[in-house]
Amino acid sequence: MEEVIIFIAISVISGLILSYILSKSDFPTITGLIIIGIVISFIPTLDKFLTSFGSIFKIIIELAINILLFETGLEIIYLKYNKKIILSAIAQSFFTFLIIFLISKIFFKLAIIEGILIAIIWMVTGSDIAITLIRKLKVNQDTKLKLGAIVVFDDLIAEIFFFLFFPLLKFKTIFQNEPTNAILLTVGEIILSIALGILLGLLFSRFERYGFNKFPQIITSFSFILLFVGISEYLKLHSIVVSLIAGIVFSNTSKNEIIKIVRFSLKEIDQIFYTLFIIYSISYVGLIRIEKFLLPSILILFIRLIGKSVGAIIIQKLKIIETNSIKNIIITIIPQSMLSAYFAYLSGEYLTIFGTSIFTATITSIIMFEILGYYLIKKFALNE
Repeated sequence: MEEVIIFIAISVISGLILSYILSKSDFPTITGLIIIGIVISFIPTLDKFLTSFGSIFKIIIELAINILLFETGLEIIYLKYNKKIILSAIAQSFFTFLIIFLISKIFFKLAIIEGILIAIIWMVTGSDIAITLIRKLKVNQDTKLKLGAIVVFDDLIAEIFFFLFFPLLKFKTIFQNEPTNAILLTVGEIILSIALGILLGLLFSRFERYGFNKFPQIITSFSFILLFVGISEYLKLHSIVVSLIAGIVFSNTSKNEIIKIVRFSLKEIDQIFYTLFIIYSISYVGLIRIEKFLLPSILILFIRLIGKSVGAIIIQKLKIIETNSIKNIIITIIPQSMLSAYFAYLSGEYLTIFGTSIFTATITSIIMFEILGYYLIKKFALNE
């Protein structure tokens, strides 16, 4: 157990230091975490260590993503509810999904449900990197806000797509010759997850209404995240659906002051778990596997570029973004999200062609974008 504590401490401290140093060089903080993960992967006994304590790291991953999804739910209330922004985000996401689905299905000869999941995994936009790039764009503040809103909605739509189709893939794999059972169980899991999310979101909101300023907010917020994950896992439901729905319900039933405090409290905890999630994922894959998947990762990025370019054209045609250059829109929606790595992590055991290698391929494509894509965008698109 002491090895886990040391691993967590070294990962978080070194990740924070390197991310801070790189942020001074105008790189996203995730770049530093990726480098730490690659360095750690050279430890000779790392594979055995990660396997031995896999259950602990699984909990860390679940908590990191559940905090992220709850925060996404909280952010919905802060977005401009402009119908054109919502419409353009939906249209962009749908056409990006459709292009990636068609290319990957034809190229890899995938079954329909597997092609859908692959398209969802590869369509997610990395909001943290996207926001960094949006700040650099030479456009007015209103345009930047609209682009940021599109990125958040893009993430939300991808998450909804995944929540709808992943249970179907899971139950289809389990009940191969019983499609009716697979569909009924899928619908049941989705309905129960949404209902539990609403119930827990209301419970958290009511608790904060009477307990605000009476209890430490970091402890309170984190305890409710633990509750979301614990109950969901006990009922064998999608905890991330529950956390997302709970976040949306909480943000719509709480005062703005409370929402801000909860968001601030969770940001402090999220930094720790998100840091560990990235470093663990990169070190688990390791440099040797990354090298083997360089070409597939480039192919993934190319397929994403085609899909996102079509999505950007849709946004431009709707004329809600005050920019004459489609380049600004593509720059905003092209970054790949670590959330896609989590989706790949969950889906791997149910994919017949890719299997668990989808996780390695997705992680490698994220690294390739961080190392190569971000630099190319800065140099040739932003002229920095």
